[in-house]
Amino acid sequence: MGRASVADPVRALPFLQTEGDYWSAGAGVELVPKGAPYRLTARGEYKDGTLQSTRLATVAGDVAFASSLALLTRQEYFQNALPTVPLSRRVLAKFQWTDDRNPLGGGVLVTRGEEHKMIGAAELIWTPLSGLELSTRYAVRRTQAARVYPDSTPQTLTAWADYIGGRVNLDLTRWVSLRSDGRLLVERTTGATAWDGAPALVLHPVAALEIAAGYRFGNLSDPDFSVRGGHGAFVTLSAALTEKLFPSAAAFWRARF
Repeated sequence: MGRASVADPVRALPFLQTEGDYWSAGAGVELVPKGAPYRLTARGEYKDGTLQSTRLATVAGDVAFASSLALLTRQEYFQNALPTVPLSRRVLAKFQWTDDRNPLGGGVLVTRGEEHKMIGAAELIWTPLSGLELSTRYAVRRTQAARVYPDSTPQTLTAWADYIGGRVNLDLTRWVSLRSDGRLLVERTTGATAWDGAPALVLHPVAALEIAAGYRFGNLSDPDFSVRGGHGAFVTLSAALTEKLFPSAAAFWRARF
């Protein structure tokens, strides 16, 4: 391993990927007054590597107005420090505003340059029967990007999109569930639509642990609304927690936010 090139994927076994040498350091501070309904956290990280060097700063906070009502916010600043890598940064909140420069993995309208996005979303979860959960999410996104043609002619691009997603989860037994996810994205400017669906079988071998296996199909590919990993068969391992373990909505969503 030590004699392999820093760009040799064998260095990242068993998950083959480019993995260079690096060192990193991080520190954080949290304000949690005793008995207060609010909290504030700040964290910073410095990474210096042969393939990638980054700077990361995160500030997050939440206020619990009641056991079922809370306001959460998170801002994140990320910067690539290597001079050979284009600058990429992102600032976001739960009413999400994103400012991407040379977005990593591609943007909505451009892959290089500046792209600004505003996303507003609402989610509803309903449990009409014991063991049956229905959830839906609606979001609207406004994207604006600056594009420069080879002849140096600038152009401002603007696009609106609507997104709706849904999930159905049915507990057959204590250990087995059926689950299905669906997503639909509609671009207002062009009228183009994209969608995907993912039926899955979910196993709960022990409390707070679930294993889901299924197949994802469709043509939805989007940096904000599609699932990473693409389409095809998938297996996921995750922890399943319930809001009954938390005293307020803020505590429940903090880890997921």
